Amino acid sequence: MRRKGYAFPPLSVPTDAVWYNVSANAFQPVGSGITAVSKITWDYTFGPWHDGQAMSMNDVWYELMNVFRRFSSVTWGTLANPFNGTTYSIGDIGRHDRRADSAAAVTFLSLFKGARQVDATHMEIYLDFWHVDNGEIAAIGDIFPTTPWEIGELMAKGVLADVTAYHATTAQTQLKQLLDLIRGASLPILASDLQSLKTANEVPTGMTAQITAAEATARWAALETFSTTTTTVTGQSGYTGGHFYDSNGPYWLKTVDVTSKQDTMDRFVNYPFADDKWDSALVPKVPAVQLGAIPEVVPGLPVTIPLSATLFGAPYDNVDLSYLITNPATGAVLFQGSPARLATGSYQIALNADETAAILPGTYNVQAIGVGREAAIPVVDTKSFLAIPTLAYFELQLGLTKADLQTQINQANAAAASANAAALAAADQARSLSNLLTIAVAVAIVAIAISVVSVVMAMRRGAGMRPKMPEEPPKESEEI
Repeated sequence: MRRKGYAFPPLSVPTDAVWYNVSANAFQPVGSGITAVSKITWDYTFGPWHDGQAMSMNDVWYELMNVFRRFSSVTWGTLANPFNGTTYSIGDIGRHDRRADSAAAVTFLSLFKGARQVDATHMEIYLDFWHVDNGEIAAIGDIFPTTPWEIGELMAKGVLADVTAYHATTAQTQLKQLLDLIRGASLPILASDLQSLKTANEVPTGMTAQITAAEATARWAALETFSTTTTTVTGQSGYTGGHFYDSNGPYWLKTVDVTSKQDTMDRFVNYPFADDKWDSALVPKVPAVQLGAIPEVVPGLPVTIPLSATLFGAPYDNVDLSYLITNPATGAVLFQGSPARLATGSYQIALNADETAAILPGTYNVQAIGVGREAAIPVVDTKSFLAIPTLAYFELQLGLTKADLQTQINQANAAAASANAAALAAADQARSLSNLLTIAVAVAIVAIAISVVSVVMAMRRGAGMRPKMPEEPPKESEEI
């Protein structure tokens, strides 16, 4: 179901939306100029009936038509018709059983402003009704049948013949049989009427343009099989056969034992939803609301209070949140409102400087209230906070600043000392390197000197060892 909420000016109802005129036995357009407060769009999932026939929009239209046909003014008084300015006419069924309507049906008629079929599975219902909870609006405009149109026609036949009645008081005061689809004296009447309707291939009044003869034939045949072969009723005096409760739920009624007051139901294997379809409804979707850490509040200074909303541990936004700030000593409410959304599941309560300026030093309470839109169960989280004098706040801030500065000074001194130690170590290393350099130079000089001396000595040794020249031979003229 989807709802288009309250609008101003009101919604304009489409001119092709219809209502059922019992005087004309036909659906008629609502006409122009009709307005409504809310629109419900039904998104139907159609499965088969328990007799195997497929559900369709014809069953929905019959359900709507029957609300008008069963209306009577005896119990609920006259009812204004918004479409023509008169009062609603009593329906053909309502004339035979003046209690055939119900409080819910009359409420629906008093608010109904038109119905419009969108397609094979969607229906729009217009109402002059609004509620903060979408489910409440949907409940008023709930048009979904639990039995097929042929069951409605079968029950109506006996009522129109003044043989049976919908209401127990009518049956008792007018000596009629009370309609019951699974037991009682109305079963033989229903069985006989079924044969008559099947033979006539009956189509409901006002729906001959929608229900074909072929559909009617298939419906009546399936219901006959269901009530004579598929189901069984035992212990009912004067009756042999099955019951007529042909519905569409996950279980179907197989046997009825009137004597022992026991019924047997079987799982309906063609039910359109899986067996875990509704598991999400086992645990109500009630969100958790939690206030975060609240700082000390200083009059005249802005403050923010964190707030979170979660569902089963995950951030959650489908919730309406509000807050109260109260003085527990007096019970007075100082501030109230709605927190600002920051992100999914994350919110913030913000008080500006002007608001906190009105707070006197002391203890206060913050209440966060959350109401989930999927399960309207309120949850509350409460925390206390301390409002401190402005002077105390600044003294505290001064102390914190001094402590922070002292920490920074200590860190700077430590860094300087470390740097000084590193510088001294570097100087020592430089001196060591300088000494090593001096030694290395001296060694190099000595080595050079030694090398020079070695060269000189080598030269001198070379001069003393020069070879002698040979003596000249004697001249021939000389005598020996």
